[in-house]
Amino acid sequence: MRWRFVLAALLLAAPAAAQTQSIVDFEGRPGVPLKMLRVEPDGPPRAAVLLFSGGNGSIRLASPTATPLAERYARGNFLLRIRASLAARGLRVGALDVPQEMAQRGMSAAFRRSAEHARDIAGAVALLRGPEKLPVWLVGTSMGTVSAAAAAVTLGRGIDGVVLTSSITVPIQNGPNWIPEPGGIRAFALDGVSVPVFVLAHEDDECWASPPGNAKALAERFKASPRVGLRILEGGKPPESGECDPLSGHGYWGIDTTASDAIADFVLGQR
Repeated sequence: MRWRFVLAALLLAAPAAAQTQSIVDFEGRPGVPLKMLRVEPDGPPRAAVLLFSGGNGSIRLASPTATPLAERYARGNFLLRIRASLAARGLRVGALDVPQEMAQRGMSAAFRRSAEHARDIAGAVALLRGPEKLPVWLVGTSMGTVSAAAAAVTLGRGIDGVVLTSSITVPIQNGPNWIPEPGGIRAFALDGVSVPVFVLAHEDDECWASPPGNAKALAERFKASPRVGLRILEGGKPPESGECDPLSGHGYWGIDTTASDAIADFVLGQR
């Protein structure tokens, strides 16, 4: 695996002025170029998190028309919105973009579950672990929970924990997000996952694919995990997007700080 920084580090506007973010170019599988957005905290990192956004997984790191890094995602995907807040808690943050050959169409659910995707994730995990040998957690939201859950099964103790937010827990039976199993990601081989797991949901998530009432049953699937947490959040702003889009309960709209703190607390063992 090799990597290089392809963009000078930029200062994040908030919440910590000394945070830096950059785009890292690397290879997970040989010959497959990948890009990852990386945010460094302003002090020594305590752990690392690798974020998987929803939808088709594309975060447009290669797009020549994208806005500057410090301005992107201000109202977009939930996990990308909270990247600076996570870094402010002492976490090194990575957000993996789709392989460059998928830049136009994004990732399908089948690819998110594939051995190839798991190998790409393993490369990103090694990059985030760094010389400090940090513990690295996979954090997915919505369709990103397919990547995080499938990789947790495949990589085993090659990761240190999993966070699943607004999880896909019903079958999707058409289109690129096709997941035929009853129970969605609950049907994955989760009973073999032996690292800590945190399941986060919002009581006002009205997306048909991630009903909050299924969060408890999802958490109960992790029978081999040494530590399983479940939290259902409430409150926030009125929706400003569709029910399965990020400016709604599905995306913890209006309670970013509460959700970010819930994740960081569990990752850092404070809950």
